[in-house]
Amino acid sequence: MLRIVNRICYTVCIACIIAGVVFGLLIIWGEGHDRDRWKYLATIFVLFLASVLTLSVNRLLDKNDLSHNG
Repeated sequence: MLRIVNRICYTVCIACIIAGVVFGLLIIWGEGHDRDRWKYLATIFVLFLASVLTLSVNRLLDKNDLSHNG
């Protein structure tokens, strides 16, 4: 089960990196400086951070499980 969650989180992280780069470039090079663009970028950052934290917890649980079973 943890492997499935890890794969989903890695996919979300990669998607967030790509979307963050695109939105970051739009903010830098775009014509208007809408507040909505910053909200999109902040949302991407929050999703990325949540995925990274989930991966960290999964690794801790996996290590903990291996130490008790192995």
